[in-house]
Amino acid sequence: MTGQIALLRDGATLLGTDTGEGPAVVFQHGLGGGEAQVAQTCPTGFRR
Repeated sequence: MTGQIALLRDGATLLGTDTGEGPAVVFQHGLGGGEAQVAQTCPTGFRR
């Protein structure tokens, strides 16, 4: 499953991506980080 989500609250926007199969992991990267950085270290079997 692949999906995009955008939540707006108190003037801030939270963007998310849901890909793969298996248990979901929520990760919030810091300034200068990105989802590719997380995908490289995410254990096999978890959605990335």
